[in-house]
Order: sequence, then C-alpha cells, then structure tokens
Amino acid sequence: MFLKHFFLKIIVFLVPIFIQTHELIAGFKKVDLEKVLSITGVTYDGTASDLVKKTQKAWLSQRGKEYWELDPMHEDKREQLLPLFKNMWLVDEWINQKFTYDYILFQGSWVGYGLEERMETLKKLLGIPIHAQEIAILLGSNLLTVVEKKLLTERGWKDIPATKAALCLHFFKEHGLPVDGMVLVDASPAQQKDVSWDCLATADAVKKWLTRRPSPQPGTLLAISHQPFCNFEHLALESLLPKGFIIRTVGKATAGDTRVAVYLDTIARTLYVWHHGQQKNITQAS
Repeated sequence: MFLKHFFLKIIVFLVPIFIQTHELIAGFKKVDLEKVLSITGVTYDGTASDLVKKTQKAWLSQRGKEYWELDPMHEDKREQLLPLFKNMWLVDEWINQKFTYDYILFQGSWVGYGLEERMETLKKLLGIPIHAQEIAILLGSNLLTVVEKKLLTERGWKDIPATKAALCLHFFKEHGLPVDGMVLVDASPAQQKDVSWDCLATADAVKKWLTRRPSPQPGTLLAISHQPFCNFEHLALESLLPKGFIIRTVGKATAGDTRVAVYLDTIARTLYVWHHGQQKNITQAS
C-alpha cells in the first residue's frame, strides 16, 4: 500500500513537468523554441503576444528582401541551433502517408530556391500514383527577381518569361506535369508604396481559389511545400481554409547550406500566423 501511494505521488509530481516539457507552440516544442530564444538572446514575458512581438523584431527579414538576400544572422551559433531546428521539424522531409485526396495544392516559390524542389515532389507523388479530384496551382503575376533572371540566363534560357506565372507553366511542362488537367489560380500581387512588387501572399492565392466557380468544398487536401517552410505554410492554410478541410503538407528536406537567418525568419513568421489563428478562433467562439 505504501509503495502504491509513493508511486502515485511520483506520477502526480512528474505529469505537470512532462506536460510543460512537451507543450507545443505553433507546432514547435516549447522547450526547443525557448532554447533557440536563449541562444539568440531573445527574451519575452511568457505571453504569446510578446513572443510574436520579440521574434518579429529580432528575426524577421527586412520587407522586400528575398531569402537569398538575407544578411547573415547568428551563423557563429549554427552548430548549436541546427539540432534544435531539426527537432522542430524544420530540416527533414515531410512525407506523404495517403494515396487519395480531394485536392492537391501547389504553391509557387522561387527559381533556385524551392520551385524546382516542389515540382519534383509533385511529379514524384503523381508517379506513385497519388490520386486527387483536383490539382490547383497557385501562381502570381509578380515579376521575376534579378537573381532569378540571372539563374535562368546561366542555365541557357534565351526567352525568359516576364512573370512567375508564365515561368511556372513552362517549368511544369519541362517536368512533364499535366498542366492541362490542373486548375490554374493566377493571383495578382499588391504593389507596395515603394513601387516594388512584393512576393505573392499565400492568403491572396488561397482566397482566389476559394472564390472561383464552382467553389471548392471542404475535403482532404495535400499541400506541396519544401523545408523549412512546411510548418509555416501548413498553419497558414489552416487559418485560411474554412472548417472541414483536412490538411496534410509534404516537402523536401532543406539544403545543407540553408542560412540560420532563413530558419529564424521562418520561425518568426510561423509564430505570427499561429498567434493570428489563435486570436481568430477566440473571436469566432465569443
């Protein structure tokens, strides 16, 4: 009897510690996230709103900069941070576990930085084969960056398309993907005050997809992404799509030379999307 009460007390003592250790914030274990905060010198008051505020200030990239243009950040702490990024599922491939979906959603990316990887993932899945009633390609009419044009020129391209939408269609055909059987969603980007063209926002493309006719009905959806953006884009879709959609996300592993700044920027964006979604749920419930 004594031993029974002793073990019960041990369990009662350990359960709160276990729960606290495994508490999730935006899909990340709190213990891993707070180690990243500590290593990079970021402190917060324990609230979600302050966490978002402080990480946005410390880690978020300057508006208008592409990921390959980010200034180096905490590269001297790379060996400490990479194991944590791996624990936070920002490094390894997100693998598909089903063979039938109502929708497959392909979101665009950058030439030389994810676009080709996403196309390879989609081609591999369709070759298994993965079946879907609809494959939607979310594209933007925003212009190619100087770096993207340079990469294409180095690959021997002579006639470079002006927009990413036109480029994606060319890439799909080049990869042998059946564009004619897919739904193309071409969302125009917003023009910024400095007259620069911002990257296509996921929200704009998803909203345009949802408002087309006939409108997509809730069902199972496979989103094509690549690391370290899988969790960020998964949470973004969860916050944008109506209730009833069951979302799975897949994406290839990160390249070995991915900068620490890219990981940190992605974590900051993920926390923002997660917190915004939490506030939206509270508002809807009240």
